[in-house]
Amino acid sequence: MERIVVPDLYCPFTSALNKHAATIQEETIWWVSFFGLLPNERSHQAIRAAAISKLAARFHPSTGPQELRLISDFYTWMFLQDDRRDETEVGWRPGLLFENDRRSLQVLEGDDPTWRDPPSVHALRNLRDRLNAQAPGPVWMRRFVRGVENYFQATTWEATNRAQGIVPDPDTYVRMRPLTAGLTVDDELIELAGEARLFGGAREHPTVRRLTLASHRAVCWANDLVSLEKELAHADVHNLVLVLVHAEGLGLQEAVDRVARMYDIEVRDFVRLSSHLPSFGPAVDGQLSRYVAALQARIRGNLDWSRESARY
Repeated sequence: MERIVVPDLYCPFTSALNKHAATIQEETIWWVSFFGLLPNERSHQAIRAAAISKLAARFHPSTGPQELRLISDFYTWMFLQDDRRDETEVGWRPGLLFENDRRSLQVLEGDDPTWRDPPSVHALRNLRDRLNAQAPGPVWMRRFVRGVENYFQATTWEATNRAQGIVPDPDTYVRMRPLTAGLTVDDELIELAGEARLFGGAREHPTVRRLTLASHRAVCWANDLVSLEKELAHADVHNLVLVLVHAEGLGLQEAVDRVARMYDIEVRDFVRLSSHLPSFGPAVDGQLSRYVAALQARIRGNLDWSRESARY
């Protein structure tokens, strides 16, 4: 593979780390061990080196220990699902993936696991019970479940592409990538963490929606740059760099530079939109300011964690 250099990525936001990060890391490792989600010692070492709990602590630097522990456990569950999709044969078998995801959704919506279900489903039942206990309300829980369903559908789309030898076109990939990254799920976790709570009018305002999308794309394009070698090693095409190479005949470094520019455009658009938000009254405006801060933490935290984690 030709040597590639990722340009410096523009990020004007301050680094932050939740003070409970180290404690939560140990508790999450205990949790995955308790539910048998890691088959051997090598897997334990890999999940510790990946420091997924630290990602939660950077995305949610101000939340309390109980909320952070739940988010850390959920992130780890999601990352293990993501690895299974990307690195094992299930990621090439959309029918099997669909059935597995259907069972997970049934449990997330209230069904009880049986002895036939794998450890990941039993762990999800534990997450469901804790989410229900801490959720801001039933409407929030329904939105959260729909977000997980959208993530499942998007990763089944990826599996179908692999099985059929399809490289997605750039427009489709750009549209699907925030879903495959699970960022619409993480939007709901901002509210669970107590960082911000936006109601319908503010959530759905075009400027706020565009602000959120800019944050999603900034995280995704940065992640695609960081994870490029991992995707190449697993012969996966679901990376914006590789999508552009295929669609436009770019060299690998040329495509990397293009994605870095696309990342910068999204961050600068996010900064611009943050300064031109609509007003909904003092109470909602305060929540909106907190929401912007949470998205800033996510953009910055993704970069910081990528440098700290051994995942890539």
